[in-house]
Amino acid sequence: MRNAFDTIQHNVDLLTRPVVPEYGFVPYYSRLLPNLEAVKESMELLKGILFPGFLGETGSNPNTQTYYIGTGLERLYRLLREQIERCSEFFEGGVLPESAGNLALAFIDRLPEIKRLLCTDVKAIFEGDATVKFYEEVIYCYPAVLAMVHYRVAHTLLKLGIPVIPRIITELAHSATGIDIHPAARIDEYFSIGHGTG
Repeated sequence: MRNAFDTIQHNVDLLTRPVVPEYGFVPYYSRLLPNLEAVKESMELLKGILFPGFLGETGSNPNTQTYYIGTGLERLYRLLREQIERCSEFFEGGVLPESAGNLALAFIDRLPEIKRLLCTDVKAIFEGDATVKFYEEVIYCYPAVLAMVHYRVAHTLLKLGIPVIPRIITELAHSATGIDIHPAARIDEYFSIGHGTG
C-alpha cells in the first residue's frame, strides 16, 4: 500500500494532466478565467449605481450619492476591465477586438440607457399589479427587478461582444430569483414579470 505522500502525488499527477482520455471533451485552461466573486462584486456595485439607496451598497443620502456613484464607477471599471481580460481566450482567435479598458468604458457609457430601461420595467410592474402601492415596493420586493437588472447588464455586455461574463451574470439572477433570461433575449422597454418561480 502507498503512503499518504505517494497517494497524493499520484492523484495530483492524474488530476493535472492536460487531457485525460476519458474526459477529453473537458478543456484544460492554463490561463485565468473570469472570477465569479469579482463578477458578483460588479453586480453589487451596479445595483447601487442604478438604484442608489435601494439596491447594492450605494448610500441613500442625496448629498453623498455623487461620491458613492463616482467611486462605484471607478471600482466597476477596474473590475470589469480585469474580467474582460480574463475572457481573452473566449474571443475569436483568443484576441480581444479592442482593449479591455475600452470595452469596459463602452459599457459604462451605456449605463444611463440601462437605467432608463429599468425604470420603464419598474413602471410596468407597478402598473400591472393593483396590489402595489409604492414604486419603492417594486424595487425592493419584486424578484423581476433583480432579474431585469442582471439581464439588461448582461445583454449590453453581450452586444459589446464580451463572452462568458453575460452568462455568469444572468445565472446569478437565475439562482437568486428562479427567473432564467438568456442574455441574448431581445426585451424592449416596459417589461414586467408577475411571478418568476414555481
